[in-house]
Amino acid sequence: MEGLNDMLKRAQTNNCIRGFKVNCRADSNMMISHLQYVDNTLVFCEADREQLKVLRVIFILFEATSGLYINWYKSFIYPVNEVIEPQSLADILGGNVGDLPTVYLGMSLGAKSKSKGI
Repeated sequence: MEGLNDMLKRAQTNNCIRGFKVNCRADSNMMISHLQYVDNTLVFCEADREQLKVLRVIFILFEATSGLYINWYKSFIYPVNEVIEPQSLADILGGNVGDLPTVYLGMSLGAKSKSKGI
């Protein structure tokens, strides 16, 4: 998993994938492209075909070098805001399109902060 972390960090450093800005201050340049917990990885990027192709190559290299395999049936992309052709983007990775809100490792993602579910 450390190798996957390194590949994702390098892709972000080389501006091949772009996550989200953590702080809205103009002088802050901290970006988050991925989070990992044990054998789970959550990747943040733009709804851009080129970024998803880079992710696909990273995942293929990860599988080839680690001997671990990604379960694509359990892999989802979660479009945020309006995304054109989300299924075609999911097809690049080989996963599925999920709907927000959802639960990831017991945490609600995409739910309104004042909802009863939170």
